[in-house]
Amino acid sequence: MWIVFALILLGGPRAPAAQVVAAIQVHGNTATPDDEVRRLAGIAVGSIVDETTVDEVSARLRATRRFDNVQVLKRFASIADPSQVLLVILVDEGPVHIEVTGDSAHPTKVARNHGPRLMFLPVLGREDGYGFTYGALVAHPDIAGKNSRLAFPITWGGEKKAGVEFEKRIEGGVIDRVLAGASVNRRTNPFFE
Repeated sequence: MWIVFALILLGGPRAPAAQVVAAIQVHGNTATPDDEVRRLAGIAVGSIVDETTVDEVSARLRATRRFDNVQVLKRFASIADPSQVLLVILVDEGPVHIEVTGDSAHPTKVARNHGPRLMFLPVLGREDGYGFTYGALVAHPDIAGKNSRLAFPITWGGEKKAGVEFEKRIEGGVIDRVLAGASVNRRTNPFFE
């Protein structure tokens, strides 16, 4: 009898309060200001958060095509009040660099890198009887997605070689790496010419 009376006084179970955006944090941006990312996301402090909000914000940011990668996380802003939500927006603008402008008001600016990103590796070697081999390995990273590269080894001297190599690393599979390549080389023995 006392249990029924207590439930009547309390009014039964309460419906959870609507979740509201208490704050928005932006991380990973270099060229795009925080306010611009918030504007592109189309959400502001005080907005109602439902099951589709995170996906909608992510889709709006991806649709701008200004970011290589977008991730939106929903976190609780307060332990005591679960209706207060913090949205964390993580963006990757891709390769950028800082330019010195010489202007006293704005001495530097952030700009996107254009053109291929190339990596260079010197190739040096010596083998008895064949002499000194020298050259370079030029590679273009992420040519076929993350963890991939296309490389061009070129050497002169004791061993002349020109080729192309492709490598793609695969995480979590039975096959962890795919390699393919072709090359032409010539090695001249100095004794036998």
